[in-house]
This record gives sequence, C-alpha cells and structure tokens, in this order.
Amino acid sequence: MLALAAVLSATVLTGGGTNGDRGFFVKPPLLAAAIAEHPTVREQFAARLVADGDLTPDEANELEEGVVAELRRAHEALKESFGQPGPVPRDDVYVPAVTGDEVVTAVAADRLRALNEQLLRVPDGFTPHAKLMRQLERRRETLAAGGIDWGQAEALAFHGRHASTQSEREIAPPRSGQRAV
Repeated sequence: MLALAAVLSATVLTGGGTNGDRGFFVKPPLLAAAIAEHPTVREQFAARLVADGDLTPDEANELEEGVVAELRRAHEALKESFGQPGPVPRDDVYVPAVTGDEVVTAVAADRLRALNEQLLRVPDGFTPHAKLMRQLERRRETLAAGGIDWGQAEALAFHGRHASTQSEREIAPPRSGQRAV
C-alpha cells in the first residue's frame, strides 16, 4: 500500500516527470503518441495489485484520490505561506553567522566557457531535436552575456567536478593497494 502511495505522489500531479521529460520533446511524433497511450506507472502498479488480489479497483482509486487530495492540501498550504514571515529564531540553537574562513566558490570565466562548450558538443552524425538545440544555444548565449540559469549551473558544477576527478586520476597513479578506476 505504501509503495502505491509513493508511486502516486511521484507521478500523479507531475504527469510522470518534469516539464522537460515529455516524450514529444525528444521523441519522434509516432513514438510520442505511443508513449502517451501507454499506461502510467501508477496505472500499471495499481492493475498489478488488483490482479494479485492485494487491492480492489475501488481501493486503488481511493488510494489515488487520497494521495492527490493530500498533495493538493500541501500545495495550498505552501501557497498560503508565501509572503508570511519565516519561523521565529530559537534561542536554543546556535548557528554561527561567520566561521572566519573565507570560502571561495568562484570559477574562472574561461573555465566555465570551456566546460559549457564540452556540455554543448554533440557527437558527429547526431542531430538533436531542434527544440533541444535552441535551449542549448540559449545556454551558450546566456553565459556569453554574463548570466547563467539554474539547470546550466548544475550541469556545469557536475561536469566540472567530474572533469576534475578525471584529471586527478590521469595525473596521479593509484596508491599502493588501490585500483585505478
């Protein structure tokens, strides 16, 4: 029962993924149509539980309705909290305002541009969907103009960390007893 609730909470309101995960965004129209007609994970899992005798169809529907109602209540409560003052600071919790250590998180502009170009490169002979290419080109333009969007920042951070790890592996041989990966 809890597994069904977890699947419901992850798929019911989002339609199964993020806005960029829609089949028509990266798939040919015929494949996108087949995906749209395919039962959702929630529908498949509910059908399996009904077939196994763990739930009746009415119980599966009640679970779905309950999860959707709970998610809607939580969403409404969140919307109502916008503009409200934050929680009152507690005296029993000490969080230092300043550690005294300066943490530098800046990355050189040249390094960001180089990482961005690596992320935007597509293999020879591969033609990405036109909408995807427009999105990627916007990332190039945004970075050139001195800006960056959240998804691009995450991709650059992950790629930069991965590239650094790869460089360290290439430079430093494994220590005794370690295996090169």
